Amino acid sequence: MRDAQYSQSTLHALPPAFGFPGTIVAGVHPEPTPPSTPQTPRTRDGLLRVALVLFAVGFLAIVAIFLTPVVSDSDPGLVLYLIALACPIGFLLGIAAALRQGRRAR
Repeated sequence: MRDAQYSQSTLHALPPAFGFPGTIVAGVHPEPTPPSTPQTPRTRDGLLRVALVLFAVGFLAIVAIFLTPVVSDSDPGLVLYLIALACPIGFLLGIAAALRQGRRAR
């Protein structure tokens, strides 16, 4: 009987948890607590972005090299071949950026 009186008194003393009447959850707050330190976006993702842009530009130049003889009867120019070199350069920079970010995460 003593336990029944104690549980009834605590039901009236504590507010309902999470909107369910009569439910008591000890030590749980209905609102999440903010993290102790604010999380900022990585500021050193610039190398990865440059790598992606170079890779995309180089890839488009490679596609243009293959499409030039199909669309016209001329050969692709030297400029397209030089721009196509951006693709492997971007690939290598992407690997370097991934390795750099992996070392920083540890």
